[in-house]
Amino acid sequence: MSWTVGQFAETIATGRARYAGNISNWGREPEHNRSVGGHRDSQHLMDLAVDMWFHNSLNAALAFDFYKRQGLWVKFIRDDKLSIHVQVLDPSTRDPDL
Repeated sequence: MSWTVGQFAETIATGRARYAGNISNWGREPEHNRSVGGHRDSQHLMDLAVDMWFHNSLNAALAFDFYKRQGLWVKFIRDDKLSIHVQVLDPSTRDPDL
């Protein structure tokens, strides 16, 4: 599936509401992306990646599974399993960290 920003936003909003998620990072300006060590081709630069945190690991795990079922790439970004990174998988690369 080729995702538009609108489709991605709607899917993120659905999961956020369903599992009480909090968005800590969505789109980024290039300067901010560089300052946080983001990849130069980060999906954050195109508003196609978000970082979210949850109050409990159950909701984080449920959101993780929800976004995977929608065809998005998801990874936990902290050892406590309370935060996830969700993005559109760039079809031009095999590196999901873009």
